[in-house]
This record gives sequence, structure tokens and C-alpha cells, in this order.
Amino acid sequence: MTIKILKFSISILDSFNYIRNNKSLAHDNERIADYSESILIFNNINSLVKFIQVIEEKFDNEQKNNEPISEVEDLPF
Repeated sequence: MTIKILKFSISILDSFNYIRNNKSLAHDNERIADYSESILIFNNINSLVKFIQVIEEKFDNEQKNNEPISEVEDLPF
């Protein structure tokens, strides 16, 4: 399931560029995303970032302790 979610997240991140460029205050846009849509986008990106941070910490700890790398190797990034 994790692999599927991560693969789907790639397309979400690609779409995020459109929202940032065309529906946010990052540029001079007439229409911006509404509050609830913005919260959904933020929470999704935030969850992805937190997951990656946990995986990176686990990987770093295994490297530091010279432990064999576990399922971290199986992730597609």
C-alpha cells in the first residue's frame, strides 16, 4: 500500500506546482484556492513530508549503528 501511495503522491506533487503558481498568493492570481481546499492540500503534503522524514531518520539510525538496512531499501526513492 505504501508504494501505491508514494507513486500517487508524485502526481499530487506535480499538481501542487499548478496550485502554487495559479491558485495561491505566491503569484499575482485573481482566484486563489479556498480555505478548505488549501487545508486539504497542506495536510496531504505535510503527511508526505512527515513520512519521508521518519523513513530518513530510520535509515540514518541504521547506517549509524551499522545495522542491516531493512525495508527502507524497498521504497522507490
